Amino acid sequence: VASCGLVGLTTALILLGSHFHQGSSDREAGKMSPVVRFGTEACALLLRSGVYLVYALQLASVAAGILPWETLATIIALGKARAPLDLVSRFHTVPSKIKGLKFLVAKWHNAFGLLLAAGLVSSAFWG
Repeated sequence: VASCGLVGLTTALILLGSHFHQGSSDREAGKMSPVVRFGTEACALLLRSGVYLVYALQLASVAAGILPWETLATIIALGKARAPLDLVSRFHTVPSKIKGLKFLVAKWHNAFGLLLAAGLVSSAFWG
């Protein structure tokens, strides 16, 4: 269940990242996306905090014995998290430069999920 929650959070961050470049069009259309409702600065903070929360929850799950220590291999995926975190920090108000954010978050999500699964499998076979 803990691993599903972590992957669910990373998926939610992809969805959040997909709203940054369309804030003005969402506002004009009357959509109440997170970026329209809270603004790009708050959503950028939420995205950055969400990435750190994923790792904090995973570490707590490992410390509590809920997840095996092998799942900490996901730390390798922090390298993939750097690009979207840098991008959202620098350009959250510039739609033309932030458009690729969701793809960068998805790359991190994929790396995180693959490493989490690898950790779970290796624990089952060799743990």
